[in-house]
Amino acid sequence: MKRRKRCSAVEPKIGHLKSDNRMGRCFLRGLMGDEFNAVLAAAGSNLKKLLRAITSALILWLWSGDKARFGEMHSNQRLAPAPV
Repeated sequence: MKRRKRCSAVEPKIGHLKSDNRMGRCFLRGLMGDEFNAVLAAAGSNLKKLLRAITSALILWLWSGDKARFGEMHSNQRLAPAPV
């Protein structure tokens, strides 16, 4: 029962790897080429996921409401030299 649930969770991921990373046909020769193709496709998928997470974190950080982080001044502050 547990194995069947795991298999149903893995099958869609394999389908996406095959369609997104051109794994329908392996152009590398032999068993080692098949393994290399699968590892590269998985690495590409992980890099894509990492890039998506970094991009969303950067966008969230840039659009956050914490204006003090960017050094923005309030309306009552003026740009004036400090008194000596």
